Amino acid sequence: MGSLKAALIAASVALLLAGCASTTPGVAVSPLYDPFRAGGLPAEDGPSGIREDTPAPQGEVKGGDGGDADKLATLGVNDVAEFWEKNYSDAFDGSFTPVDAQSGRCTFAPSASRRRARSAANSRVKIS
Repeated sequence: MGSLKAALIAASVALLLAGCASTTPGVAVSPLYDPFRAGGLPAEDGPSGIREDTPAPQGEVKGGDGGDADKLATLGVNDVAEFWEKNYSDAFDGSFTPVDAQSGRCTFAPSASRRRARSAANSRVKIS
């Protein structure tokens, strides 16, 4: 029985060492986060950032340096405001009020009768 136990231990050690003897080439990539894909599409080299034909940003970032990040953020807020100016009345009663440049606040007040289940009738969102 002692020789069988010794043989099993020796075989287990041999298999363990054989399994650790080789490596698999490549780079590990998470199936949940793939840095080589963006929005389900392959990420490729090419132009990025603000396009040359983009309109000038409307608004000002407080505490920023006026660089590309500030311009990109302002253009994002401008895009959201433009979308809701066109589509707000299709989804809610009333009219859309864009971000107030002085206070940095945006107000929305959907009709309580149409949106009672979703939220209170008046809400305030601080954009900072």
